[in-house]
Amino acid sequence: MTTMKSKGRVLTNPADMHRAARAAEEREKTATKIRAARYDSTGDAVVVDLSTGATLIVPRRLIAGFSNAPLHALSDIQINPGGESLWSDAVDDGVLLEQLLE
Repeated sequence: MTTMKSKGRVLTNPADMHRAARAAEEREKTATKIRAARYDSTGDAVVVDLSTGATLIVPRRLIAGFSNAPLHALSDIQINPGGESLWSDAVDDGVLLEQLLE
């Protein structure tokens, strides 16, 4: 990557920017994303279907932002843009995919 310093700033040329954008697009193609999510009241767990074909079933008590929420509140779980996290307006909290995996 070619950079030049000018007045304390790092300048990147258009070719470097193009390469970085293409690399980001390639990473995005293979990144694990949330494709579907729901709260399972019977099992008291959040069920998440991933782009890899795997399904995560995480007990609600293990999700910090959801553990003390009223059960009915979790029916509004939604996937945030980008597919990397979940959010509940009723609970006013969310959880990242990487936190669910931990």
